[in-house]
Amino acid sequence: MRTEVFMVPTSSPSSSSSSHSPPFDGMKPPVSNGYIQLTIEEPGSEPKEFPKEKLKTALALTLFVLSGLLTTTTISVIHEWVPDRSIPPLPDVFFMNIPRVDWSFKVSESIGMLLFFIFWVVVFLHKHRWIVMRRAAFLIALLYTLRCVTMFVTILPVPSDQLMCSPKMGLSISIVMKRAFRLLSGFGMSVTGVHNLCGDYIYSGHSFILIITYMMIKQYTPKTFYVLHWFTWLLCAAGIFFVLMSHEHYTVDVVLAYYITTRLFWCYHTLANNRELRVGALSHSCQ
Repeated sequence: MRTEVFMVPTSSPSSSSSSHSPPFDGMKPPVSNGYIQLTIEEPGSEPKEFPKEKLKTALALTLFVLSGLLTTTTISVIHEWVPDRSIPPLPDVFFMNIPRVDWSFKVSESIGMLLFFIFWVVVFLHKHRWIVMRRAAFLIALLYTLRCVTMFVTILPVPSDQLMCSPKMGLSISIVMKRAFRLLSGFGMSVTGVHNLCGDYIYSGHSFILIITYMMIKQYTPKTFYVLHWFTWLLCAAGIFFVLMSHEHYTVDVVLAYYITTRLFWCYHTLANNRELRVGALSHSCQ
């Protein structure tokens, strides 16, 4: 790591020996012949090697799995609290203008699986794959956990009269856990035949997975891969549009998914890339 040394003159040659000189962060800077020596690191200088920290990655993956289990358990509970079909869907501007398309939700899931496959190719080929994997798992775990809170505190009516929901069977522990593990085994998707519970609306899980996957691909591939970036952006936009066309989620679910996902992603990477927060942390503990 290269550094540059600058000799900055003090206000007067005698100020270095003055007893009234204020301390600098609790320490006096090195002074020589009326000059203060400042050592400044070259902008953009970063260590070429980063610790893999596989244990940290394993912990992040564990959190990811636990957040998935928490999500499916929450869905199993709130399914019993969904308002009766006698309560009509809430007014939604998108639904008023775009009719429901039965197959669109499965198309959005297929797009999501394609994006997820591209992301794992990026992870496998990335030089710092353990860091990328850890960050993705941690962010998705946070998003799933926050989604559990928003789903639990506000339960909306079913968005469409045409949607089929499993019959309510009560809140016994055995039923809730059986449904939760069944959802988890099929990744909560319609294409696997396990997405038949209702109530998981605010905010859209399908939408935030599409968005976070695209953002991770763009973040961890070179800027010159603009074809890949535009292709994955189009896939993400198309996937979200198909989610709305299915009427499986209100528009507000998708809007909130976009807002929360992008802000969390940007905040996390701003903090993770802040060198001041990593001073003295040789293991990059803030990552």
